[in-house]
Amino acid sequence: MPKLICICFVLTMLAVAVLSACNRSSSPSASLIPTTIIQPMPTPSATQKETPKMATPAKNISPVETLVASIEHEGVLFEIVDRPDVTWVGSMGFNKEEYNADPSPLVGSVHPLWGTFFENEIMNQSSFENFIAPTAIGVLWFNMKHNDLPNGMMMAKEVYESKYNAKYAVYTQPAGLYIRLKIDSESARLIGKEECEPHELHEIMGTVASQNGYELHYPVVDGISLTDIEYHDSDVGFVYAYLPVRLQS
Repeated sequence: MPKLICICFVLTMLAVAVLSACNRSSSPSASLIPTTIIQPMPTPSATQKETPKMATPAKNISPVETLVASIEHEGVLFEIVDRPDVTWVGSMGFNKEEYNADPSPLVGSVHPLWGTFFENEIMNQSSFENFIAPTAIGVLWFNMKHNDLPNGMMMAKEVYESKYNAKYAVYTQPAGLYIRLKIDSESARLIGKEECEPHELHEIMGTVASQNGYELHYPVVDGISLTDIEYHDSDVGFVYAYLPVRLQS
């Protein structure tokens, strides 16, 4: 990746993180129009009716995840994916106090180390062969649904092996199911906007999940609960929101 592109990439990602942190305090109401599952996996029964055509589902956003089901809601594609336990390496920060409704101060704590990681591991391309998705980064948010735990965030890369300087933060994302949604003008339309931040669509993602046999699930593992992932790839120009789900009991 050329040096100038690398610089633009990290500056864009940092700007996105700042804007996202500053705007996570509110979520619009979700639409309750029924959804239609399309391309369900495993293979549907022979009695299932033909489903409507729509845009081709995106290729796997991360090569380690597996598409489980595709769901159409008001013409917008939602997807259920199965992700293994993935190692993320980068910069992580938590509020020193207990839960803080304003997560924007976290950006200041995460920014400096992320800049170091970018300079040493991304800009010189020394770690590209170890990156699962070389041109993408994740902004992970923690404990946002647990008021008794300090909330946190992480800017990181998915990696095959966590062989990095000990000063970098390492987090193992639990394996499980996630509902994902591409953040664009079509998904923003669901909440009456032309564009929006990923977190603004969390409520409708939860609604779509619940209408189709899933439920949001925020387990605490070693004191940390992964709330959501914002998956950014400036090279192919997409942002996806991921929320952890499980089958309804």
